Amino acid sequence: MKIKWYISALIIVFAVLGMSQEQSVVPNQEVLLQFSNNKIDVSEKQEALLTVKQQLKSVGAKHIQVRELKNGTLKITYLSITNTANVEAALSNTIDVESTKDGETPLNQDKKTYNLDVYEILKANDSTSGIGDKFVFELKQEYVRFYNPNVVLYCVNIVNNETTNLVKVAYKINKSVASAIDNYSYKIPEVRAGPIC
Repeated sequence: MKIKWYISALIIVFAVLGMSQEQSVVPNQEVLLQFSNNKIDVSEKQEALLTVKQQLKSVGAKHIQVRELKNGTLKITYLSITNTANVEAALSNTIDVESTKDGETPLNQDKKTYNLDVYEILKANDSTSGIGDKFVFELKQEYVRFYNPNVVLYCVNIVNNETTNLVKVAYKINKSVASAIDNYSYKIPEVRAGPIC
C-alpha cells in the first residue's frame, strides 16, 4: 500500500517540476554578419560581435545565440518583437557598416567592412492559407481532349455483344432454376410437421 503512495507522490513531484521548468524560447529573427575581409583578426571579430549584441539588446532582443558557419559568417539568432526592418536600420545606423551590394566595392579599404542581413525566421507550422494548421493541397488537372470516334464505336460494339451474351446465359440459368423449383415443390412441405391438436 505504501508503494502506491510513493509512486503517486513521485509522479506528482515530477509533474510539478515539469510545470515549473521554463519553456524553451524559439528565436524568431536572425542576423547574418559576414566580414568582407577574409584576413580579419579574432579580436576584431569579437569586437564586432559584442557591438552587434549590445545594439540588439538596445532594440529589445532577448535570448541571443551566436554560431559560426563554415564560411566564417556569424549567425546570430534572437527573440524580438521588433520587425526586421527596424532592427536592420538600428544596426546600420549605430555600427560602422557598409553593406556591399553585388558589383559594388567599398570606398575605404582600410575600414573594417561587414555585410549585415536581418531575416525573419518562419516557423514550420506557419501556413499561408489562413486556416490555421491545416494544409490545403491544390490539385492541378490537365485535360487532354481529343476525339477519336473509331475507338468509342468499337468499345460500344464490344460492350453490346458481351451484354447480350451475359443476358442470354443469365436467362438460361434462371429458367432452369425456376423449373427445378416448380418440379420439386410438392416434395417440400410448407408447414410444420406434427400432430394436430
